[in-house]
Amino acid sequence: MGRKILFVIGQMGCGGAERVVANVANYLCDQGDAVALHHFQSKDYQSFYALDPRIRLFHIDYHTRKPRRLWDYVILFVKAVLSLRKVTKTTFKPDVIISVGASTNILVLLSTWGLKIPVIVRETIDLDVVFNNKNIFNKIREIFYLKAAAIVCLSHKMKNFFKNNLRKKIFLIPGGTRIDMVKKNWIPTKKIVSVSRLTFQKDMQTLIKAFFEFERYKPNYILTIYGDGDMRQELQKMIDNYGLRDKVTLAGNVHNPKSHYEDYDFFVTASRYEGVPNAVLEALSVGLPVLATDMSVTHIEGVKDNDNMLLVPVGDVKAMAEAMTQMVENQDLYNKIRTNGQKLLSFYDHDKIMSDWDCLINEVMKDG
Repeated sequence: MGRKILFVIGQMGCGGAERVVANVANYLCDQGDAVALHHFQSKDYQSFYALDPRIRLFHIDYHTRKPRRLWDYVILFVKAVLSLRKVTKTTFKPDVIISVGASTNILVLLSTWGLKIPVIVRETIDLDVVFNNKNIFNKIREIFYLKAAAIVCLSHKMKNFFKNNLRKKIFLIPGGTRIDMVKKNWIPTKKIVSVSRLTFQKDMQTLIKAFFEFERYKPNYILTIYGDGDMRQELQKMIDNYGLRDKVTLAGNVHNPKSHYEDYDFFVTASRYEGVPNAVLEALSVGLPVLATDMSVTHIEGVKDNDNMLLVPVGDVKAMAEAMTQMVENQDLYNKIRTNGQKLLSFYDHDKIMSDWDCLINEVMKDG
C-alpha cells in the first residue's frame, strides 16, 4: 500500500514553487501514493499547473478577495489552522506533510502541534535578501522549525542561512528540469525572451529600459516577456512611453514556455533575488544562453560569469544593455555560454530530484 502524503501551499499560481509542488505531487501519484493538496484559497480556485485527478484537494471556505485588513488575516489564519487540523486528524490522516513557503511552514507546524506526523518544510526564496532584517520572524521560524522532521533548501548558500542547531535537519533538493536535445545549428531569429511574474521582485523595468538602450543600436530585435502580475498595466504604459509597443510584448501566462524557446536567441532575467528559478533551468536545458542579474542565479550551483552565463548587477540598465549587445555581437562568447550552460544541469536533473524526494519521505517516515 502506498504512502499518504499531504502538500500544503498558500496557492497554486504560476510561480516556480507551485510548479515544483505539481511535479512532485504528480510523480508521487504515479508511484502509487495517496496524495492530497491543501491550499488557502476558495473552493472554486483552479491550479495554474495541471494536477493528477487522483490528488485530493482541500481548501478554505473564506472569500475570493485578497485579505486587506488585520481582521481579514486573523480570520484567514484561524480558518487555516482549523482546516489543517481537521484534514490531518480525520479527513485525510497523512503519513507525511510537505509544506512550502516560510509563513505556510510555521502555520503547518503550529496546526500539527502534538500530532505524530512528520512535517517536511521547504524554503523557496533567497532568505538572505528577503529575511535579512526580520529578526523577530526569523526567531519564530527557528523555534517552530525545531519541530520539523526535515528542512528542504535549494542550495548550500540557503543552508548557510540557518543556525547550526537546524542544519542537521537540512536536505538539499532544488527544483529540476528535463534536459532536452539541443539544436546543433542555432539559427539567429533576432528575438529575446524572458519568463517572469510581473512583480517588483522581477524588476522588468530594468529589462525594458535596457532593451530600449540596446534597441537603439540593434533596431531589428524584439523582446517577448511571458508571465503576468500586478505590475502589468504599469509595465505596458512604460513600453508605450518608450515607443516599444511593436518591439516588446507582454505575452501573458503560458503553461509551457519552454516549448517556445527555440524561437529565441537568448534568455534574460532581471530579478532582484530568486531561489533557483525554473525558467532559467529550462532555458539552459534546451541550450538557450542566459543573461541574468547576479542575484537572480546566486543559488544555482556552479555559475560562472562569461563562461556558462552572462551576469550583470541588479538594476544596472547600462550593464544589461551592453551584455545584450555582447550576446548578439560576440559569437564566440555566445557559443561558449550556450555550450557550458547546459553542463550546470547535472545537479538539477528531473529524475534525480524526484528520487531525492522519494528517499526523504521514506527517511522521515522511518524516523517518525
